[in-house]
Amino acid sequence: MKKITILFLGMLLLVACEGGSGTITASGEASGKYESNTTHSYTKKVNGKVVEEVNSKTSSGGGFETDFNVVIGNGDTTISSNEIPNLKPKITCTQRLSAEDVEALKTKVSQAFLDKNRILAAKIIINDWCLTSNQVRDVLALFTMDKYRLDFAKFAYGHVTDRVNYSRVKDAFTFEESKQLLDNYINTL
Repeated sequence: MKKITILFLGMLLLVACEGGSGTITASGEASGKYESNTTHSYTKKVNGKVVEEVNSKTSSGGGFETDFNVVIGNGDTTISSNEIPNLKPKITCTQRLSAEDVEALKTKVSQAFLDKNRILAAKIIINDWCLTSNQVRDVLALFTMDKYRLDFAKFAYGHVTDRVNYSRVKDAFTFEESKQLLDNYINTL
């Protein structure tokens, strides 16, 4: 229990906090992987003689992703609808972002503290533009959590000029399940 408490307190130190009018909002994200390997050995004896030696190994592992938002007070942390443009998941690509524009996009997105803010910034920036599959993969590397990578990869699919190469973006994912979910999404279009 101590480790979980320390981890949670550590996450709270890394959150974005806003205050005003008696309201405090704390938001954060956590993700990780775990792996456990165990080796068991025993000797089976009958009448003092060794009849069998058994060695076994077990391995398990997994991963987690979560984000949280805590509001203390009566504040409203939602973004009003007039602040978000009409996001277009599919467009006919006519205007490509230059390499310099993509670097500016990556700089702007990386300035956001949380993935949920990074994805909104990235979607707004590319809303009327097109990228290559490699550029999408580079943007995905800015996100810390696969659920946001997957969300952006789905959105960006409608904004790429080289869909035949889109499998390259899967290199940015941490989990195989995310790669499969992207394939499933593309196959349903």
